[in-house]
Amino acid sequence: MEQADHHCLTSAHSARLPDSVKELIDVIGFEAALALVRAFPGIPIKVPVGRRPDGVMFQRLVEAIGRTAAERFVFHYGGESGYVVPRCAAAIRAVRDAEIIAKYDGGANVDNLARKYRLSVRQIRTILKRGVSDDGQIAAGLVDDAQLVIDFRE
Repeated sequence: MEQADHHCLTSAHSARLPDSVKELIDVIGFEAALALVRAFPGIPIKVPVGRRPDGVMFQRLVEAIGRTAAERFVFHYGGESGYVVPRCAAAIRAVRDAEIIAKYDGGANVDNLARKYRLSVRQIRTILKRGVSDDGQIAAGLVDDAQLVIDFRE
């Protein structure tokens, strides 16, 4: 399910991004970095040296992030044989959890949320129990256990 949630990740969630992704954003821009994460999550890639329009890897980069971003990426990281594109799992999970909480607050029931996000009912309850702080960050203990049990029984 995490891959489907990439589209929800915005620059507002940059605090949860790994430093390597923050650097990548500086080099190729937020949208291109997000597209690269979508295309190669956690996968090591051999970054071509120089712009070889006929090179297979360069063409894959162009397809994933566009020509301008691919050229910037190759210029900055060219020659790295094992550049691992970060998965951004923590940031994606935080966005997913905030979305679950918002949908629950909007009236969605736990069983439907579990099915939609391919999580167990217990996982959904744990996410709801942690809650979200005013700044959108997941925070422990914002929903008390008694309230949570009552809400689930409605």
